[in-house]
Amino acid sequence: MKLDLTYSERINKFKEFCFEKHNTPAEAQRYGNAPYSKHLQDVLDNGERYIHYIAEDKRDIVRCALVGHDLFEDTELGPSDIEKTEGREVADIILRVSNERGWDRKERNFKTYPKIWVSDFAIYVKLADRMANTRNSKNGTDEKAQRMYKIYCKEYPVFRYALKVRNLYPDMWAELDSLCKE
Repeated sequence: MKLDLTYSERINKFKEFCFEKHNTPAEAQRYGNAPYSKHLQDVLDNGERYIHYIAEDKRDIVRCALVGHDLFEDTELGPSDIEKTEGREVADIILRVSNERGWDRKERNFKTYPKIWVSDFAIYVKLADRMANTRNSKNGTDEKAQRMYKIYCKEYPVFRYALKVRNLYPDMWAELDSLCKE
């Protein structure tokens, strides 16, 4: 893997760790036809486009959370594992954006949004994640991608109502708004 010289050594090292954890041959660890690391990179790229919203001294924390946002959902790792290597702030953001268990998407979202809502950084990471998922599914050509795009857009009003708070990240919301317009 080629490291990105624009990132600190910390981010590159954690990015490599996250990519390795997610790039397994299991079908669940795919992002369309690409390895799952494509999704992690897309989320990181979305975050980078809007990084001006984040105070400079918090950017590496947020970058780690962007690239590691699915670790607790998709790997054997838990918050204490990430806290040991990346600190409590990174582990907390990842924990907040990790889906809670529920019978269906609606219940999982209902349980997850309140814990995201209380953290400005968790909202930021979730927005970058939702932008990546919505854009990828909108541009996808297979049946699963098109089905997911419809789900993301159907869920979007509740997502927006739950997380568009404190006048945070207006440009990110505008981009998401445009992704769900046809």
